[in-house]
Amino acid sequence: MPRSISPPTRRTSSPAWPSRSTADAACERSGGGVKFAVVAYPNLRDADRAWIEAIRAKHDPQAGLIGAHFTLVYPLELSDPTSLATHIHDQIAGARPFPFKLRHATVFVDGGAYCFLEPGQGRRDLLALYDRLQDGPLDAVRHKDESFRPHITVARHTDEQVCRRLSDEINSTKLTISGRIDGIDLIQVLEDQVSTIERITFHPTLAPRGA
Repeated sequence: MPRSISPPTRRTSSPAWPSRSTADAACERSGGGVKFAVVAYPNLRDADRAWIEAIRAKHDPQAGLIGAHFTLVYPLELSDPTSLATHIHDQIAGARPFPFKLRHATVFVDGGAYCFLEPGQGRRDLLALYDRLQDGPLDAVRHKDESFRPHITVARHTDEQVCRRLSDEINSTKLTISGRIDGIDLIQVLEDQVSTIERITFHPTLAPRGA
């Protein structure tokens, strides 16, 4: 696990909602109603999770709402999440836990700069989950993102160079963090609170060997 990046002097004990891309910002502008999203919280070693959250606490201005995660459905405004919950269950029936490995940090620039941790192993599985969820009740309201990149956001800044320096520093550690996706969460997103509406656990008996 990478060790050379110093932790911040302040740690938040609450989970952290990551920096938002253009898709998230568009949802925020859509109105003041309740929004819902779908995320995959990674199963990580405690030391790896602490390392990621230490970086997020220092560099992510929205830290404090939700823990490190992969977003699979960006926040969208719905009057009732029931149809979305049903759709999720239908689309991921038979889904199995799968391993992933975070291998590098990248910089994404779109209305601000972001630093992402992106997987090598597990990327295709995350893309498959994303694709399976992007129709049904989401078809008319989803963000039409043809360049979806599975990632965990660890930083957001108005200065692109800040994120590039952080990305370079992370990559200099030869990043290798292994984890597993055991399920997904339907979450409710309020201005100052994020909460799980339903946790959908993948069937552990169907896990691939070695996961």
